[in-house]
Formats: sequence, structure tokens, C-alpha cells
Amino acid sequence: MDEKISKRTQILLTDRQFKKLKEIADYRETSMGFLIREAIDTVYLDKKKNKEKLVEKLISMNLPVSDWEDMKKEILEGRFKKLK
Repeated sequence: MDEKISKRTQILLTDRQFKKLKEIADYRETSMGFLIREAIDTVYLDKKKNKEKLVEKLISMNLPVSDWEDMKKEILEGRFKKLK
């Protein structure tokens, strides 16, 4: 993070959120504040980078594909099965 940390805020977490965040911070040997700032940067401030990572992850999965009409049909069939 290049910018100086200069603003303070207060958030309330559930017990579960606090416990999990604390576990992750301890494991990564960092602060809970750092994890929260990292999450804000990743989720809300760097959408282009986020999309690029998602595309790279999808491509690396080597999922089976066919032509668009077949895929569209499968997607719609799967969606409507969940609605029944």
C-alpha cells in the first residue's frame, strides 16, 4: 500500500467474522486492519484487476466448452432446474 494511512473508522463484526479474521491475520502474521484494507482494495477499488484475475482463474480451470448455442442451452436448463 503506497498511500499513508490517515483515516480511522470503526466497524462492528459478528463473533464469527472476528474469530475468522483474527485467525487469518495470525496465520499471515499481519493485522486485522491490514486484511480489511486489503479486502477493500481488492473488492471495491480494483475492479479491473479483480476481473483479470477471475478470467485468468477461469481459463486455468480448462473447463469443457462447446459452441455457444449448446452452452447457452445447458446454462438455461441448469437454471430452470433450480427453479422447480
